[in-house]
Amino acid sequence: MAVQFSTQQIKFTTSKKPDGTEQTTFTIDTEDIIAIGCVIIALLVLIGVIMGKIPLKPGLAAIAAFTSGSVISEVIKAKRKKNEEFRDGSHG
Repeated sequence: MAVQFSTQQIKFTTSKKPDGTEQTTFTIDTEDIIAIGCVIIALLVLIGVIMGKIPLKPGLAAIAAFTSGSVISEVIKAKRKKNEEFRDGSHG
């Protein structure tokens, strides 16, 4: 018997193996990994700008680009999920 815990982005699945031990599987969508990476890099660039290691204008441009990348990846994910629901016939 499998026990599932899920949020919108992260899914944990626990199941028992035939030998009685439990196995936990962790899955996350590719778009979420990209979004998290973009936010982390944007924060690192922000720290560099604050510390004066990265010039202000290129730093702000990089922060805007990585933040936009994060938003774009989430939009792609939403469109993919909507298309999957439409194909499965579960749309409202």
